[in-house]
Amino acid sequence: PIAPGQILSIFGVNIGPEAALGAQFDELGRLARRLGPTRVLFNGMPAPLVFAAKNQVSVIAPFFLAELNMVRIEVEVDGAASLPVEVEVAASTPAVFTLSQTGSGQAAVLHQDFSVNGPNHPASGGDAIQIYLTGGGQTAPPGVDGEVTPLRQPFPTLRAPTTVRIGGAAAQVLYAGAAPGLLAGVNQINV
Repeated sequence: PIAPGQILSIFGVNIGPEAALGAQFDELGRLARRLGPTRVLFNGMPAPLVFAAKNQVSVIAPFFLAELNMVRIEVEVDGAASLPVEVEVAASTPAVFTLSQTGSGQAAVLHQDFSVNGPNHPASGGDAIQIYLTGGGQTAPPGVDGEVTPLRQPFPTLRAPTTVRIGGAAAQVLYAGAAPGLLAGVNQINV
């Protein structure tokens, strides 16, 4: 399943522009819902795009999915829509970012001083760390599609209960919500 605000990558043939396009922002400072000829539709509504290339599109699932159990997704290129795909919606489907940006390997975890946590620079018991992920689901207040999370408090917090285990032991969750200064849909958990 997918969750509201989750960053997704869709792969296909000729689903985007020949030359890759990165994120673009509209007049409201939110992610554009079209990159070149490409849009991604959730139940017919265009969603914010992070990236579009010939065979890959990255999109942020709209926050209105919090009210649904299923959603129909279509990729539209030059006004022509793909066959729809029906996808289950869940309250949350957490996926931790990795340093390799492949979904495997070392997790994207930072120390309190923003240095990278890892085998050569591990956290010690009692240290606070920051874990970055997507798929945390709807926030309170509700997330705004394509918006950048403000750098001022209060920050939107995750509605879904959040627990973290490190080495099999429960960690104290200090914060679970939107990552300040990053796109709505990028979540930060401080433990």
